[in-house]
Amino acid sequence: MLVALLTVACGGRAEEHLLRGYFDACAAADDVALANVALVTLDPKRDGAVGHFRLAGISAPRRRPASTSSHVTRLSLADPLHSHDDTTATLVSRTVTLRAQVHRAGTVAERPIEVTIERAETGGAVGRWIVVRLVLDGRIVPAASSGRQSGTAP
Repeated sequence: MLVALLTVACGGRAEEHLLRGYFDACAAADDVALANVALVTLDPKRDGAVGHFRLAGISAPRRRPASTSSHVTRLSLADPLHSHDDTTATLVSRTVTLRAQVHRAGTVAERPIEVTIERAETGGAVGRWIVVRLVLDGRIVPAASSGRQSGTAP
């Protein structure tokens, strides 16, 4: 019973931590930090900057075989100290639904945001979560918001 209670109480903390860092890097237009955790970015001038947010839901994990040429697979498993055989990798995907305070042009409004995160897993490694898709107010945020082209690092 205690384990179940702790699991519910701690659910979403990893996603919340990842997204807080992601939104802070977007607001600062920190392309170096974003290149390590995301394929899409919010442009603070066009899209606004996310302040406080609350998790409204997290989907069950979805799994599919990863392509060895997948940028998400390489980015998720990137580790300068250890190499990983990504030929057997599986991509795990989750969708996180938020209600967020978005600051734009001197105003603050609560907006719905849907973020898709993915990570690669192999027999010997679990990669880090990567932000791969973001929907703000029903609009898919383009991959090149920060000036980077999709799938490339600065």
